[in-house]
Amino acid sequence: MDTAILKEKPQVVFWLFAGAQVLLWTLIPTLVNPNLPLDVIEGRTWGHEWQLGYHKHPPIKPWFIEAMAVLSGKGDWAQYLLSQLCIVVAFGAMWRLARDIMKPPWSLVAVLLMTGIYYHNYTSPEFNVNVAELPFWSLTIVCVWRALKSDANWPWLLAGLFTGLGFLSKYIFMFLILALLVMLCSRRSWRAVWRTPGPYLAAGVALLVVTPHLVWVVDNDFITVVYGIDRVGVARKTIFDHLYYPFKFLMGQSLILIPCLIMLWTLKGPRRKPAPARDHSEIRAFLLFVSLGPPILMALLSGIGGWKLRSMWGTPLFLTAGGTLVYFWQHYLADKRLRRFMVVW
Repeated sequence: MDTAILKEKPQVVFWLFAGAQVLLWTLIPTLVNPNLPLDVIEGRTWGHEWQLGYHKHPPIKPWFIEAMAVLSGKGDWAQYLLSQLCIVVAFGAMWRLARDIMKPPWSLVAVLLMTGIYYHNYTSPEFNVNVAELPFWSLTIVCVWRALKSDANWPWLLAGLFTGLGFLSKYIFMFLILALLVMLCSRRSWRAVWRTPGPYLAAGVALLVVTPHLVWVVDNDFITVVYGIDRVGVARKTIFDHLYYPFKFLMGQSLILIPCLIMLWTLKGPRRKPAPARDHSEIRAFLLFVSLGPPILMALLSGIGGWKLRSMWGTPLFLTAGGTLVYFWQHYLADKRLRRFMVVW
């Protein structure tokens, strides 16, 4: 296997990989599934009405499902394609971020590692609210990064748009928003953005996007909030729940990283000295906040309230896992091991 293309033409490899992801995970379930997954059938039922909200969730999932049904003549294959398009858009955003902070081939490796995440492969054919938020989660992260690295307002405007759409996908998106807000208050260089119009433009756009749904929620007696409270089991909490549920959630999510860690281990070589010319502290802080901030906040809220966290709620938490792992370990990775990595991958 010639690995020179990973260094010389990483864009070509990425698009080949993205195409393979879409093709395989659309074709396989189309051929072997006798019926559409449960959440997709539910979304098909809801989507006919084009409401501003539904009794379980905000509207993006049924809107997307209905749109694909209309465009495809109600073909089942289109619903599987929809999931993969969301995943590939998320991969593309993470590829863009990796290219900003790392050079080939490590930026490419960071994205290839994402295929080892359970949520990006075996469960991906079922388009649900967890899959629907993936592109908006990753695009928000990239836009905030770009906003911090430039004086332009357009990244903030896009961040606001994707934040609003992410919230309309699933309310858990709030944990990414909270992590980003804490991040922007954590460093002197980032606190300076509060003296610029950028964050306020982002907040204005996000509010504009979500306001119709929030009005719907109020008019419908907070039905989605009531459903969410019922799912976490607030009424059944015990002292034991305050420790057990966050621990179980974090441990279960940590195990999902095992395939990525195995692939990363294949690249291990002798430690190289980092290049002294670049200050990496800001990049490290950013990656830690967007990677660890949301799961820690979820676990803290679970610990405080004794709330039960469902494992699938961790679906968007691993979008930055590949980039974060490679960035922090890049001085231990040897490009001469790329052949072994590609075989294992």
